[in-house]
Amino acid sequence: MSVYMITYDLNRPGQNYSRLYEEINKIARNDAIHPLKSVWFIVYPGTAKDIYTYLQSFIDKNDEMIVCQMTKDYSGWVKDESVVDWLKARI
Repeated sequence: MSVYMITYDLNRPGQNYSRLYEEINKIARNDAIHPLKSVWFIVYPGTAKDIYTYLQSFIDKNDEMIVCQMTKDYSGWVKDESVVDWLKARI
């Protein structure tokens, strides 16, 4: 299993995020964390393309999404230290 980062811009005003959030949790089998407004980290056994292919049906054609596999070489800062703990435990 790998950890993937999903990041997106939902460009239509008034976009409903709840369905996308449900589907991200579904594909991750609830092993996911949502540290920033448009960023998720999930555990998934397949590929980044598999994730994108599945999730693209839950976003509009004018929305944007990038899915990439995480490695131990990452850097950043978030207020919630549980995010770093979550990543360390899974990568």
